[in-house]
Amino acid sequence: MGPAEQRGNASTRPCGESPNSGIPAPRAARHLGKGDLITCHGGARNAARRARGGRRYDYGGPSRYIAEHARPGDGILFFGRFYRKAELGYPGGFRNTSDFAMAVSPLRAGDFQGRDKPFAFTYPLMLGHRRIWVFGTRPSTRKARGLISDESMALERRFTLIARHRFHGILVTLWLRR
Repeated sequence: MGPAEQRGNASTRPCGESPNSGIPAPRAARHLGKGDLITCHGGARNAARRARGGRRYDYGGPSRYIAEHARPGDGILFFGRFYRKAELGYPGGFRNTSDFAMAVSPLRAGDFQGRDKPFAFTYPLMLGHRRIWVFGTRPSTRKARGLISDESMALERRFTLIARHRFHGILVTLWLRR
């Protein structure tokens, strides 16, 4: 650990960013004290990768789509708890939906995924919704036996697919109860 890190003056921002908010990097260098340390960690390389469409998942697009089209009382299923973090990052996008399959919130679980209810509890809740959004992957009964497979089977048997929209790495579908 260097002297700047010991004093708490080290910065680990991407290259080109200022340690002082709003000050471009070249000017920021004038504001650093003697012995302060700036560590570059590939900011330019990451920016170039993102410019080429490098983000694996884009949660903003699907979240805005749901915000524009969801109606109060719509349910939502995250196919793959991994996708639930969209709700954390874009809470306004899900204001008209209820995440009825969530048993434990991400905040209480201490992660970004939370915990899902078993299918025996989720199924009656599914039938209580007229419209259900699915965020993540396409519902499929061909997946290995488990929660997503069971929910997929319920959707395919009791609901009709009425909308499908693909985003960068994420599929959003809307199902209407028969």
